[in-house]
Amino acid sequence: MERQAMSPDRQQILIICPVYNEEANIAYFFERLCRTLEQLDRTKYDVRLLFTNNRSTDATLACLRALQQKYPWVGYLTLSRNHGYQLSLLAGLTSADADLYMVCDVDCEDPPEMLHPLLAEIEAGRDYAYGIRNN
Repeated sequence: MERQAMSPDRQQILIICPVYNEEANIAYFFERLCRTLEQLDRTKYDVRLLFTNNRSTDATLACLRALQQKYPWVGYLTLSRNHGYQLSLLAGLTSADADLYMVCDVDCEDPPEMLHPLLAEIEAGRDYAYGIRNN
């Protein structure tokens, strides 16, 4: 993933999205994420999005390439084979540096809008913030 010039005054957030055959979900997820990021205080945070493509067999890779070409803050990496969700996530965590990381699935079961309440917890002094699905 190509690095953007980072501001020393802002924290770098890396949103990692493991994907496998998600062509039908990527556009909807990305639209929701962009609306969420519009509300983010850009004087405090820089954001990058990294998709980890778990060797999808549908048009997922073409969707990711199109996003990367249009948005310089979006990147992807494609694994050599389908290694499963956890190793796909680990690949994202170990291939790009950031101050803060968020894992978000493109099916929106864990909504990208959770970024704001999770950041509020970090800003309140928590070392970690996570959500637990209750329904």
